[in-house]
Amino acid sequence: MRERGHLVGHQADALAAVDIALWDVAGRLTGRPVSALLGGAFRTEIPVYVSGLPRPTNEERAALAMEWVERGATRVKLHLGHVEGHRDLARRVDLPIAIGETLRNRYELTHWLDRRATGLVQPDVGRTGITELMAMGELAAARHLPVAPHHSTGLGVVLAAGLHASAALSDLAFFEFQPTSHEVGGRVLTTPITGGATGFAVPSGPGLGV
Repeated sequence: MRERGHLVGHQADALAAVDIALWDVAGRLTGRPVSALLGGAFRTEIPVYVSGLPRPTNEERAALAMEWVERGATRVKLHLGHVEGHRDLARRVDLPIAIGETLRNRYELTHWLDRRATGLVQPDVGRTGITELMAMGELAAARHLPVAPHHSTGLGVVLAAGLHASAALSDLAFFEFQPTSHEVGGRVLTTPITGGATGFAVPSGPGLGV
């Protein structure tokens, strides 16, 4: 249930899907990419990080990290378990402490922002929709916090939505690259998304462009 949100439930995911579809329709009707409808893209290439090192030992994780480096990756997100006391943690370490992948709206995010319990905001467009993700991005920008949109196991349509939103965020840090879901999720697209561990190109066609 952590992945479904603590306050808003499964219906938020359904609303996110409808929201993404409506932005796609608006783009197709006007012949413009979603990123243009969001006010214009700050970038056409989206930098990424590799999501996690799923190996059982530190030695194997280090070896996998080196494999990604050889493939051009420059960043990796480490999954270090469940951490309570985010506020204290954020004060004590230099690494950016990320929060947001389970949050569905700006009201949930405000709880963390007001307590200064995060240094990197990670909303997932598949759980927020494009409209709400952009609102969350504005809240983060008002507090000078970078946004690194999360991308879970959504199919290629959700990836495209995340890339368009990322292009239009004023303070984007980077985007999440999920190797397995990217390979599988792209099979549903008629226009493939180009990119991978070194970054993604923002789809340029009307709507989501896929």
